[in-house]
Amino acid sequence: VEEVIPLGEYSITRSKSFHGPARLKALFGGSTDQVPISFTGINPDDLEYLVSDEIVAEEGRKLDSSDDGSTVVLLGYDTAESNLLNLGDEIEYERRENDTTETYYFQVIGILEETGDDSIDASTYVPLSTMLDIEDEEDYKGAKVQVSDVDLIEETTKQIEEEVDDVRAFSIVTIIRTISSTLETVQMAVYGIAAISLIVGGIGVMNTMIMTVMERRREIGVM
Repeated sequence: VEEVIPLGEYSITRSKSFHGPARLKALFGGSTDQVPISFTGINPDDLEYLVSDEIVAEEGRKLDSSDDGSTVVLLGYDTAESNLLNLGDEIEYERRENDTTETYYFQVIGILEETGDDSIDASTYVPLSTMLDIEDEEDYKGAKVQVSDVDLIEETTKQIEEEVDDVRAFSIVTIIRTISSTLETVQMAVYGIAAISLIVGGIGVMNTMIMTVMERRREIGVM
């Protein structure tokens, strides 16, 4: 394992009826006219593992170490475009606990260039330390593990699940294998249905031919 990148996911929605500078509200059973997005909490120094250094901010800048503990947000191109968000806009995040509500405003400091990769273009990055403080949490909700060799992915995934309690590990290789297995099962089911259809069709044709011959056997005898 080369790197372990702590991550956190926090659900957000935007009210379509809001006018003026775009603001997003945390989803706590909101109305149906809201567009769901989510914050990805990450340590600014680890951003390069999710967003390559070659991908630049089309507007503003990326997160850096000075943003730790700050209420700032970096948007992917599609997130900004679809939610009509611009540099300097604020995203309103509400944390509700019991009967109290705390409101935090995250300022958009950067919008990434369009990459064609949905995992980046539809992203919304905030400092993880900020979200842990807001949510009063000490534990990470997730982590991304980077291995030194792709051949070690499955072995590393298995080791994590065996050695770390209450953790579910998965990789793109595992997902691809699961999808392939599912497709093979579906393919076999399709073959089975096709075989049954052929048998039923054959029986139907044979039955029709036999009935036709039986009805005309006198005529056949006379001929």
